[in-house]
Amino acid sequence: MMPRIVLAEESATVRHMVSFSLHALNCQIVQVSRAQDVMAAVREQETALILLRADATKTSAQQVQEQLRRDPSCRHIPLIILGDKQTSAVQWTSNDL
Repeated sequence: MMPRIVLAEESATVRHMVSFSLHALNCQIVQVSRAQDVMAAVREQETALILLRADATKTSAQQVQEQLRRDPSCRHIPLIILGDKQTSAVQWTSNDL
């Protein structure tokens, strides 16, 4: 089975560019436009990595972190929060807690 990455980004253009860049890794990319959809996507199928843009949606990255931390079936999944010019990129894994 190919590794599965969930990508949360509101811009369809950015989602397409990131997916295209990751295509060479031979993995399945699941795209969602809202952070609040991350948990549903993760629960659908085993996920190897979550990429979330820090300011992508109304649901904050911290809320997604908390949801992952509270869910025993998801807390092992690495989460990378992507920043922009106003925010710095942060990497968080529930195992670090």
